[in-house]
Formats: sequence, C-alpha cells, structure tokens
Amino acid sequence: MNLAKLVDLTAATVPCPYCDVPLAPTSVRVAGLAIVIDAGCPSCRGEFAFDWPSGNALLHPALVDRTTRAVHADGSDWYARRFAHLVASEASQVSVSITVSGACHMGRGAVLVDCLDFRYSHVLFKLMSAARHLGESTDQDVVVIVPKLLRWLVPAESVVIEADLPLERGTEWVEGLDATVEETLAPSATVRISPTISQPDVTLRDLTLLGEDLTPSPDVHNGGAPLQVGFALRSDRQHDQGDRLWVGPTPLWLKIARRLLPKRLAYRLLVRRQNRNYARLAHRVRERHPEADFVAFGIGEPHGLPDYVDDLRTPGPVREESHSLDQYRRCRVVVGAHGANLSLPSLLAGGIVDLVRPYQLHNVAQDLIIPQGTSAEPKLTLFHYRLVPEECTPDAVAAITLSLIDDADWLYRNMIENRQAYDVPGWPRPIRWHPVALEPAS
Repeated sequence: MNLAKLVDLTAATVPCPYCDVPLAPTSVRVAGLAIVIDAGCPSCRGEFAFDWPSGNALLHPALVDRTTRAVHADGSDWYARRFAHLVASEASQVSVSITVSGACHMGRGAVLVDCLDFRYSHVLFKLMSAARHLGESTDQDVVVIVPKLLRWLVPAESVVIEADLPLERGTEWVEGLDATVEETLAPSATVRISPTISQPDVTLRDLTLLGEDLTPSPDVHNGGAPLQVGFALRSDRQHDQGDRLWVGPTPLWLKIARRLLPKRLAYRLLVRRQNRNYARLAHRVRERHPEADFVAFGIGEPHGLPDYVDDLRTPGPVREESHSLDQYRRCRVVVGAHGANLSLPSLLAGGIVDLVRPYQLHNVAQDLIIPQGTSAEPKLTLFHYRLVPEECTPDAVAAITLSLIDDADWLYRNMIENRQAYDVPGWPRPIRWHPVALEPAS
C-alpha cells in the first residue's frame, strides 16, 4: 500500500520490544485477517511485523520478530498466536478467488474496511463499521474487504473486494489480496484504514444502510402476531467437545462418558442431550401456549426434535443467514447457547435467552446486537435480553422463556404506562373488576 496516501500512519507506531525505540514502518500490506506493517528499529536494527490498530489488534496488539520469529503481545495471547500464524503463512499463501465490485473516484479519499476474519461474529461486527463510515463520510469512498459468506450484508454504496475465503482459513495470508487492494485504491488521493472495532456502536440508521435492512420490527412482538419461539442451535463438528451445545446440568455418567469414550461417540451423546433439552423446553411452553409455533435454525442435522418443531437446521459449515431473517423477526423469543448464532436473532427477535458457560463470562453480551434507540428504558432491555447459566435445567429455561412471553405487557404497564399519570391524572387504563378470593383469617 502506498505509504504516502495513508492517513494516521503515525498513530500506528509501536515501540521496539527490545530497546523501546519507536519502530519505523517500511511497508503496509493487506494480508487478510490483519493489515501487516513491516518496520525496522533504528536503534537495534531489528526487523518486525505487527498489526495495524484495527479489529482485534486494538485490544490485543501483536508483533513478530522477523529474524527470530519470537512473538510479543500486549493483550491476550489468543490473538497474538493467530497473528503469528498469519505472518508465518506468508511463505505459503492461500489462493482464493477475489472479485471487485464498484470503483473508487479519482482524487477522492477512501476508507478501507477490512472484514476478513476466522470467526463469523467477528466478520459480522466488523461490517457494521462499513455502515457507520457510509453515514459519516459521504464525500469518501468506502472500500469493504469481505469474505463471500457475508457479501450479502455489505452496503450497496460500497466498493467491494470479495474473497472466497472459508472461515477456517481466515488466519492465513491471502495471495493477491494486497495487490488487488492497491489497484482498487489507485484513484484515491488518501486512504484511511477503519478501526473496525469488535463491538461497534450501532445505530438504527446504520442498520438501514447495510445490504439487507436489519431494522428491528418491535410491533411484531407486541402479542398481536402468532406466537413463535425459536431455537438457535449449534452442533457443528468443529466443536467436538460440545462447547457450543446446551447440555445443561451434567450428570456423573455423562462426565465419565466424555472422559472415556472416543470424541465422536461422546459428541453424539451431547447432541442427543441438547435435543432432549430443547424438546423438554418446547413441551413446557406448549403446556401453557398450545397454539405456539416452534422453529429451529442454525448448524446441525435436522433431526432429534419433536415433530411440531419446524427444524430448519443445516449441516455445517456456516451458511448465509439472509434466508433466516424473516424467521428471526417472527420469533417472540429465541433460545440458544452463547455465540454468533444469537447475533442477528438478538437484533430482530422479541427477546433472547442466552445460555452462557462459565468460561464465556468475560465475553458476556458480546454476541448480542442492541442498537441505540431500540429501547428508551434500560429496564426493558434487561427484561428482553436474559443471560443465564448454560447449566440451567430445561424447566428453568422454560420458566424464563414463558416470562418473556407472558410478563411483557405487565412490565410495560408497570414501567412505562404508569408515567402518563404525571401529565394526565387518574387511572392509566380502563378499570375492569374481577373478584378476589379472600384467605381465611389466621
């Protein structure tokens, strides 16, 4: 990338890990997951590669010594390891199809939004930055680098560099990507690299600018529409230990089986237990709401749930979610294990029950998209988004799900409608008496 065009290059300066002298950049290249800055130390003459401050690198800066291959980090090691893997893969780059849609205007500035990653949710959240830049930088071109999997969500007004890169290869250096970016940005007078933060500040306007309008429709969940409950399941083979399954309380026999049985057999037991848990949950909801519809979506084999559940699951790998948006919107409640499978449902459904494992507590709520302006009352937000332990029994999850269905009207009256008494004296709603049975005096 042309260093002379780069805005904010000085903001990407890092100290040498050995002598603390600011490193001097010599090149900036778009590798895929990372935008790699090669730099030298004017003091010790060391040569290094580090990541532009965007995406995960904002919180977890990582640096590789080009001579010794030593890795240095200022944050969690998980990202430093992946960055080191990307740098090492430069010698054997992954070859994928790259296509460009649109073109930059001669002499205009450009904003580069790199959304390539190895996690679906990371790509999804990075894409939100594209909408933000379109809303703020109307006099600049917005250039989005995106994997084919989420091309459908890129704003129509963007210049798009689409890489047919599978998520599982998202930590590898992409052959020809930097040259494609360089050619695409050739007409641009200046280039600003978007920070693509991992938890963007999303507004309702941003959602209208994406390739699909993701604006929530809260009126669908006010009790007037048919009741639909969704199950967002994860049972893909990438997680052999069942870390994306809703297992619930683990009996001793299952703990022993997980230790002693081959992974494939133990995994099947966990999937069967997850199906049993969702079946029990559906049964409890039907006891009170026999008219309820149920739909299951996500990754997995579409079997093992009751016949009355519309099982729309598909075997892995991850596929586009565009065909599922209407299903999400129709759901009064969606229940699922913590993860990217809840991100778009959390935006479009009426409520979420997010089953969180203990090791995920530091990531709590990261999988949810809650835009500004969707609720003026913080307590209503707390009501609609329930984060509960994955160890909960199906009966406990059913009680929480039924509360989201049955208690919403009461909560709204108690927290919102009562306030009109400040302006209009009297009862906030018509009086309809019902008899009360008195308990015998003690």
